[in-house]
Amino acid sequence: MKRMFFGGIALALLLTSCGNEGPQGVFEKALVDANLPEETALFYSSAQKENLDLQSALGSGYVLAEDLSLSRGAAVYSAPNGGHMVYSLYTGEAIGTSFDGSYSVYDSDVAGFYLYCEDGETAAVYDGLGNCLYEGTPVLGLTFSEGYRNGQYEVRMSGLDGSMGLVDQTHCYVPSEEGDMVPVLVEWSLAQFPGSTSTAIDLSPYGLEGMSLVNRGDWTCYVVDGIGEIRSFFTLPYYPYASSSSGYFAGGYLVGQCSIPLLEDAEEYSYFREGTKYDLVGYRIDLLSGNVEYFEPGYVISSSSSSGVLRTNEVVNDQGGLPTLVPLSVTLITERKALGALVEVLLDASGNIAYETNGVALNAFVRMGNGSYFNYESRCLYDENLVLLHDLSGLTATYLAGPDAILLQSGTMEALLSPDGTFLLPFAEQSIVAPSEGYPIVYCLGTDTLRSYEVNYGEEGYALGNSVLLKNLADGYSYALSEAGFGLYSLVGLNGEGSLASLDVYFNNECLDSRSGTLSVDITRKAPSLGRGYVRMDIGDGSGEEETLLYRFEA
Repeated sequence: MKRMFFGGIALALLLTSCGNEGPQGVFEKALVDANLPEETALFYSSAQKENLDLQSALGSGYVLAEDLSLSRGAAVYSAPNGGHMVYSLYTGEAIGTSFDGSYSVYDSDVAGFYLYCEDGETAAVYDGLGNCLYEGTPVLGLTFSEGYRNGQYEVRMSGLDGSMGLVDQTHCYVPSEEGDMVPVLVEWSLAQFPGSTSTAIDLSPYGLEGMSLVNRGDWTCYVVDGIGEIRSFFTLPYYPYASSSSGYFAGGYLVGQCSIPLLEDAEEYSYFREGTKYDLVGYRIDLLSGNVEYFEPGYVISSSSSSGVLRTNEVVNDQGGLPTLVPLSVTLITERKALGALVEVLLDASGNIAYETNGVALNAFVRMGNGSYFNYESRCLYDENLVLLHDLSGLTATYLAGPDAILLQSGTMEALLSPDGTFLLPFAEQSIVAPSEGYPIVYCLGTDTLRSYEVNYGEEGYALGNSVLLKNLADGYSYALSEAGFGLYSLVGLNGEGSLASLDVYFNNECLDSRSGTLSVDITRKAPSLGRGYVRMDIGDGSGEEETLLYRFEA
């Protein structure tokens, strides 16, 4: 047996613990809570296994096209008339009608996939549910961007139409009366703003839900709502001799600054750096009214952090849950000198320094089951009052949402840490695997056994219980456990010579399939807004013939 356990002294070398410090005294609990990630993952609770026989569903004469569209959930068939038909693996139904010409299938985490089909002078776009998102002239440079806000999924589609006009559509997926998610089109086009030099900037992350900013290229900006109505317009402050300009969006405002080099003998200046005097101009624009206010910043934004004014930027919430804080690196101005090292700060919507973060990422916290916090960037574990329990930065530390625990790795050694900082599984030569979506099951693969543990939380804290011996690795056999998706796992056994011995497929820790043969998981896809997903597997029994199975998953 190769398994080896560390003693208390060795563990002390791997974990640094403290009992009297918060996250470097930076953030209040309310501020951390306001920036915890939204729970958007669906719990896939049921699986249905069926043979993948798509040809019989479409009828005779259809031939599966040899392309990679299956990996996106779209089975593209050549039709008897020479055209194409697309079958959705998410719905089990054909998409649209038979079409001629070219087509493309795009990945989508929201709608399963997007199908673009072009037939001569016309084109159409469908999603994985069969909804038609676009009909019109062919689109060049078609792109999709996806997001999740305020309980709904959003898909933005853009490109150039046949007349080189801009196609810019936003589809919001909302529940229908039947409970399915269906797209509702929110449409306007940049073509109504002649001279536009860039795509519109979505202002929803910055406190103006459903609105966008369009820059015409001559310093004139428009704020446009979801139906194309102009809510405001303004002209950006322009300084032709500025050596640098930076800015950010936050809380419904655009905050910017420009550094203007001055003559050496200038008596009035904002700061001095590397032999040059500068006038620093700060401004704040109310995006809904277009009003511009000027102020004197006490810092210079690092050009490496934010170069240019009209750029998207990271934003985090204030204590009230509003997106008004922006993490940036700045140089502080002291006695009209900007000579110090870069300082990591959170700037607010007024242009003030709200917090110095000391390198702690505010939006990298997750709250664990007992109220404690884990920061996955700094790899530090805090208790419910943000008192530091463990500094895990010397290890590979990953939060596992399923068992609500932290996986620690050091070389070939792995361990499982509970939210209160105690060990569920100590460091040993083992491989710990845990489903990622809501399943409190931990698989521990050693050199002689493979066990399944259920993580429980009781009055005494977290504990491992209900240990189940999945396989007894006797006669030189070893096993590999791999995740196919949605709580689906495959367990493959090898004999001493490396030949395949057996196959087991588990879902929610329940065996769905057990046989001798080979397993190839070709596809693992899910679409949250559809509430379903699928895994396609090819299983061989050693005779040279493979059976193709499709596992469908429902939320």
